Amino acid sequence: MPRLSIAPMVDCTDRHFRWAIRQLAPTTFLYTEMISAPSLIFGDAHRFLDYDSAEHPVGLQLASDKPEDLERTTALAVEYGYDEVNLNCGCPSDKVQNANYGACLMAQPMLVNRLVRAMVRQAKTTPVTVKHRIGIKGRESYEHLREFASAVMDAGASRLIIHARIAILEGLSPKENRTIPPLRYHDVERLKSEFPNWTIDINGGITNLETIQQFSTIFDGVMVGRAAYEDPYFMADAERLIFGGAPAPTRAEFLKRLVDYFLPWEEQGLHWRHLLRHFPGLFHGLKGSRQWRHLISPPYAQGSIQHIISQALSLIPSESLQSATSLAPVLKSS
Repeated sequence: MPRLSIAPMVDCTDRHFRWAIRQLAPTTFLYTEMISAPSLIFGDAHRFLDYDSAEHPVGLQLASDKPEDLERTTALAVEYGYDEVNLNCGCPSDKVQNANYGACLMAQPMLVNRLVRAMVRQAKTTPVTVKHRIGIKGRESYEHLREFASAVMDAGASRLIIHARIAILEGLSPKENRTIPPLRYHDVERLKSEFPNWTIDINGGITNLETIQQFSTIFDGVMVGRAAYEDPYFMADAERLIFGGAPAPTRAEFLKRLVDYFLPWEEQGLHWRHLLRHFPGLFHGLKGSRQWRHLISPPYAQGSIQHIISQALSLIPSESLQSATSLAPVLKSS
């Protein structure tokens, strides 16, 4: 089971980000962006599902409110060799709500029970998990959380990944929903205490190594969100904390790996921004951070990724390029 993971994040955790972050965190479990089941059924499924074998272990996150659609798409996940299939019951965006996906499903625990049962039927030996909030406005008590979690686990889910905030579905943006509702870690701890045999991962507001270390003794896994995206070397440090292993590559080595990885994509006509846009925080807290951000920001410079990285290697101070840890100030949990 994953002891450390990076949350699925729309427009963030695409295949290029996952490949790159795998260079810094070899064992951490990764997830795709949330993908709606209709996108796979009626769209180009291969474009959504294809990934590099180096990304393992990697899970596919699906969104749907229809058991038959989740059966079909879970079967596709198994066919493509994903290590886990996850159901999104936590996204609060208006678009997702309008499709009856995401956090609004927490109002319908027995529907989610049917959705998970449909996924489990097709998953064979692949674990089926659910990522959800502790509740939604109007259904935000601990008893509501326990009711929902019980419906999920009774359906055969192997793991709960719980963001320790409620979702407010009216009046707050998805970004505001990540910070404004207060964190209630104690509710998730109570659930784990009451059901010690359930596998439960904690998510939400985890932005420092001390919190990861503390929660790793309470929960079965810890999921990091935006902190992993804003400072990728934070995940290098977290990986070493949880799993040990060899030191991460230096930032200079990491940049050279990105060039080797992206050259075949460039030959297919893809611009380097599709990769480097994920890493404005690569030198977060280090000398040269401003020059790096300027180099990879719009208006995008012309030229190959090799040209851009060569410029970076000449502009950024050597001590920053040779650093292999996060030297940013400790982030405060929100």
